[in-house]
Amino acid sequence: MMFYEWKNIYKKLADELNIFYKENNIDQPVGQHFFDLCNQKKYKKEFNTLFGWSKNITQNSIDPFHIFASFNNSGITLENKRKRLQFYFKVLDSDNIVENIYDEIDNRFSVPHIAIVYVVADRLQKQQNEIWDFFNAVMDDNEPDIEKGFNNYKNWFGIGFTVITELLFWINSDKYISLDKNTSKLLKQYDFDIPINYKEYVKLQTDIKNSTDNKNIFRLLVEYSYTEKEPENEIEKDAIVSVLNHKNKNDVIINPEPVQMNITPLKPTVKTVKKENIKFQLLAIKVLDDCCEKYSKSLKKDLYTFSNKFDFISNDTVQYNNKNEYNLFDIDKLKININVIVGKNGSGKSTVVELAFMIINNLAIKLFHDKGASTKIEPIEDGLHAELYFITDHIYKIIVKNQAIVINRYKQISNNNEIIKFVFDSYEKINLLILNKIFTLY
Repeated sequence: MMFYEWKNIYKKLADELNIFYKENNIDQPVGQHFFDLCNQKKYKKEFNTLFGWSKNITQNSIDPFHIFASFNNSGITLENKRKRLQFYFKVLDSDNIVENIYDEIDNRFSVPHIAIVYVVADRLQKQQNEIWDFFNAVMDDNEPDIEKGFNNYKNWFGIGFTVITELLFWINSDKYISLDKNTSKLLKQYDFDIPINYKEYVKLQTDIKNSTDNKNIFRLLVEYSYTEKEPENEIEKDAIVSVLNHKNKNDVIINPEPVQMNITPLKPTVKTVKKENIKFQLLAIKVLDDCCEKYSKSLKKDLYTFSNKFDFISNDTVQYNNKNEYNLFDIDKLKININVIVGKNGSGKSTVVELAFMIINNLAIKLFHDKGASTKIEPIEDGLHAELYFITDHIYKIIVKNQAIVINRYKQISNNNEIIKFVFDSYEKINLLILNKIFTLY
């Protein structure tokens, strides 16, 4: 039977933080109390060394997302994970329970470890107060206030629906499942509807628990989605199969021999198009006719492409030709290729790059503004008129006219293994919801 020591340590930290919340949420915000505790003279050097992002906190306050994300960030070493956990227990004056535990807390490849640049960003004090109240509601099983937190999270800078479920999983993986990318992908593969609100999230968890009585099921599913390795224990293996086989028991087959768990994906009921799996790539930039010359410089009012894999047939159609795919690195589904911009001196190579950065600058300001965060970045609003194309789940075109920003989407409609066609699908004025959907911000 799998023993999850990390679960007990995470839960112990959550319990200690909740006690701290109840004892200190009186004369000043609890996040300020905790920041002051970490930043006191005897801990300050260690705090700033272990948590480099802490130097950028202007509110002098941190919340549970800052805390838990700090030792669940992608790329963290096992040693730093142990040190950061130990630091929190030390400042909370708790038992030093991670002193002699090392390998047992190594969950880096079986539990969500995320890109934390937005999660540990500066948040307004009002937002942090709401987050601490939400954390307390989770710890006390106060369902109305938990639902209230799910309704408020869009006002919390750097926090999305996915990150909330990850925090809940870190805090109490007996009760909550993480809807990180890997786990969501696994559940989608077996015909689960991925929640977008609290009530749907509760229903998903209920459906999963109704399929098995294994108390580790949320941890088993998340770990399986990350490792793609079957549990050694037959009971745990059966629990996973029972959940993934929730609609049709004939669609899931377990190989009786101890070779590999063979879970066959459910057959789709409608014809689907195999999607090209490109995580992110800049495709092209276009200088619009009314772009100020101080930004366009020597560039023509034309489209400049960054890759010969994509052909811009018209304003409505883009084609991808995988014959032109030359990967510098291609192992186990990880593909890396490099594009370079070449041309004579004065032809506009630097200007193309500068334009891309200016578009991203105005886009970032819009994101920060919609989240209610303060920023010293200044928008460019005196003639920046250009378009930037990129691909993630679809192809997107960002049209920037100073601070007015619109997104066009091109949806994949065909895949004949060589030529993949994308056609114009929809356009909307940019807002935070669209940004979160496109970039999956944390």
